[in-house]
Amino acid sequence: MEQSFLQRAVTFTANIGAHPDDNEELSDQRRIAVFGTVGGISAQLVFGAVFFASGALVAGVEVFAFAALMLLGLILFGLTRRHFYIYWFLWLLIALLSGPLGAVVSGNSLLDNSSIIWGFLAPLFAMVVRSPRHAVPWLAAFFAVAVGTVFLQAYLQIPNPLPLPTRIGAAVFNLVGFLLFIFFTLYYFISQRNLAFRLLRGE
Repeated sequence: MEQSFLQRAVTFTANIGAHPDDNEELSDQRRIAVFGTVGGISAQLVFGAVFFASGALVAGVEVFAFAALMLLGLILFGLTRRHFYIYWFLWLLIALLSGPLGAVVSGNSLLDNSSIIWGFLAPLFAMVVRSPRHAVPWLAAFFAVAVGTVFLQAYLQIPNPLPLPTRIGAAVFNLVGFLLFIFFTLYYFISQRNLAFRLLRGE
C-alpha cells in the first residue's frame, strides 16, 4: 500500500544520519535527536514569523538565525552521517540559549520570560539521549542562563513591541508546546524501551 505524504515524511526524517554500523541504542538516540531538532526548527520558524509580522525585527532575526543553524547542522549530519555527538552538543547548546536570548530581546516582563522554559530541553534531552550523568551539567547551565537572563533583562530594559494578545498567545504556545514536546519525546522513548523488553522476553 502506498504511504501517505506524512508517513513518507516521518520515514525520511527517521532515517536522517542513519548509518549501517549503528547499533539499536545509537539509532534510537539519533532518531530522538533528529525529531527533536526538526520540532525545534519548526517552533523557531513559527516564532520568527510572529516576531516579524509584529514588528519585532531583532527578535525575529535572532530566532531565524538559530533555526538556520539547527537546519544547517541537520543537513550536514544527514550528508556525512558522522560526528553525531558533536552535532547533538550544538543542538543542545542552541536549545539552551535560543529561548533565553529570545526573552532578552523581546521584553522584560514575566509574560515575556515564558520562552526561557525551552532551555530546559537541553538537560532533558541530554538525559533521554545519553544518561542522567550527562544531564547534570546541562541542568546547571540552564539555571545559570535563566538567572543571567533575568538580570540581563533588568539591565537592558528592552520594551516589547508585540501587542498584548500576541504576547499572551506566545506564552500559551511556549507552555503548551513545551509540554507536548516532552510528552511525545518520553512517549517515543518509553515505547521503544518497552518494545525492546518484549523482544528480550520473547527470546
